[in-house]
Amino acid sequence: FTLGAVYRSKTKMEWEGFVTLDLQPAGLGKQVTSFQVDLDMPGHLQVGLAYRFAENLTWTADLQWTEWSDANGLGSVLIIELDDPLLGFVNDLSVEYDANDTLTWRTGLDYQFNNKWSVQFGYAYDESIFDDEHVDILVYDSNRNILTTGLSYDSPKVNNSGWSATLGVQIIIYESRTIE
Repeated sequence: FTLGAVYRSKTKMEWEGFVTLDLQPAGLGKQVTSFQVDLDMPGHLQVGLAYRFAENLTWTADLQWTEWSDANGLGSVLIIELDDPLLGFVNDLSVEYDANDTLTWRTGLDYQFNNKWSVQFGYAYDESIFDDEHVDILVYDSNRNILTTGLSYDSPKVNNSGWSATLGVQIIIYESRTIE
């Protein structure tokens, strides 16, 4: 039986780059200006366990709580600061995501055929961070069901050195959403 836990604190990030507004098809030209934005990566707490049922069968499970609501730009209004106004009057852009805290849980099995070959199966449920009244083309989100399978080969160890290879497949099924 193995038990583990990890905590990652919120990470403050600053982004900068260029915005291009191309209105040439309308005969209004093209405008380029630099921008800055503060966007946090959320903190999370994760606990997990592994239990070996037999010499060749291991079950794993974990639960992750992510604090999206406290992340600047996701749980609060995201302000994109422009160095020059777009079209002469748009000084800053703001986007309100209003993200929610989420729980994600995962479980899986690892079956070893012998000391070289094993097969894995997994399932995860990942909650949407946004309510049904929030969606945009950059951050589409819904509850996800994630199915995985894999096959692994572990080379024999020589002088405590070796290699392994894993081939895996993941299928993500997004739950249907009705945007209010």
